[in-house]
Amino acid sequence: MHSNGHLPMLLVLRPETQWLLPISTRLPLRGQCRNSLPVGLTHRLPVSPLERMSHWHLKARAGYGKLFENASSLRHMRSGQVIAWWTSGRMRALSFRFIQSLEESVVDLDFSEEQVMLRDTARGICEELSPSAVVRAMEQDEAGYSAPFWQQLAELGITSLGIPEAHGGMAWGALEMAIVYEEFGRSLAPSPHWASCVLSAKLLELAGTAQQQENFLSGIASGDTIIVPAHLEPKNGFGAEGVQMRATKQGENYVLNGTKLLVPFASSAARLLVLARTGEGVQDVAGFLVDPKSAGVTLTRERNHADDALFQVDFNNVAVNTADVLHTAGFWAAWENAMTRSIVALAARSIGAAEAIHAMTVDYAKQRVQFGKPIGSFQAIAHYLADLIVKIEGAKVLVYQSAWAIDNNKPFEKIALQAKLQACNVLRDASAIGVQVHGGFGFTSEGDPQLYFRRAKHWQLTNWDSAFLEKRIAALILDAA
Repeated sequence: MHSNGHLPMLLVLRPETQWLLPISTRLPLRGQCRNSLPVGLTHRLPVSPLERMSHWHLKARAGYGKLFENASSLRHMRSGQVIAWWTSGRMRALSFRFIQSLEESVVDLDFSEEQVMLRDTARGICEELSPSAVVRAMEQDEAGYSAPFWQQLAELGITSLGIPEAHGGMAWGALEMAIVYEEFGRSLAPSPHWASCVLSAKLLELAGTAQQQENFLSGIASGDTIIVPAHLEPKNGFGAEGVQMRATKQGENYVLNGTKLLVPFASSAARLLVLARTGEGVQDVAGFLVDPKSAGVTLTRERNHADDALFQVDFNNVAVNTADVLHTAGFWAAWENAMTRSIVALAARSIGAAEAIHAMTVDYAKQRVQFGKPIGSFQAIAHYLADLIVKIEGAKVLVYQSAWAIDNNKPFEKIALQAKLQACNVLRDASAIGVQVHGGFGFTSEGDPQLYFRRAKHWQLTNWDSAFLEKRIAALILDAA
């Protein structure tokens, strides 16, 4: 403690600022700190250093960085940050050396105030409007999702989260989407959000015509319009060769014939985004916007592990105007790009679900008594739970790293595939252990563990299953070698 009664402090600024903002007031410190303990003040900078000065985000943190006894032993707390010494009521520069160049970035594992608010908002909506009772009810509901829940998502702008501002969206990134989807997974909240607001919106952004974007993106952002993809076919896979449905050109229209499986929330959709081919090559796969109420379209509800609202959709001479065809040049590349970006949200959903079933199982292991002691005290149970939390935390880092890579224009394909594969595998393990630890109750429909167990397997099998992900990861590894 210095003679003036103030502990030494660190001011940490992003390298892109290239300047230090004078601080005229002394900030109170929280907690008990020794003289040798630095307290970090971290600034989350907006796009421009001069923009929105109210966004200075100062945090007093005990233990943030290396312990030091004097100025000569001060270490850089994080790569690529400027460090200055704050003491005796004024700031003294110690070092302005960058560990990384200004062009490089580092992963920041802290959420901003806005991101924390987003997480808490999403969690509150899910807890209030999508508890397990609602999840069960939606399994038997025709629409498959709660109207009040969807309305709340729309009112709070969550349906517009990743949509460009030009079309009424918030234009936030993959990281914010992952934050929301972790909460969706925690409560298993069913909705067409991913199919419409994430995947279809991104595909329209990448491959839609200007008129299609104008017609549909603002409606998706407001929650008034739901567009869902229809890509899987009977006995066919996830690759371009799996799209065998034919689109035959007849005058100003294309005519579709064939069947699509596992189409989510098709009965609630304003349009189906149907993948079909006009020829034999990868370049001949195209996207078609089809009204599910069109003549020749038949919807049939399909049973599935999760009892989600999935449909078989049959097309019998369905006419589609050329104005409803997405850009054909490079469409399959746009589809793969949109899918790769979008599965990060699904990976985050699996992480949220894994965290929830793990926490549920830990609570049960503490309360359930056998042989005079809680079952969690037995090594067989305790080690299962310990191993699971290690797997969950590791997969979670992978998920958020992939989201960060997308937002910072870094290579993201391989890590996004890895995140989806690992997150689903971890949820599968966590839900299986959860059911086992709960004993017979875990298998009953009255218990919540089975809700997670069924969805864990379903999520592994859909939207690029484990085999497809492994195949693509292997190809990327071998090509790199």
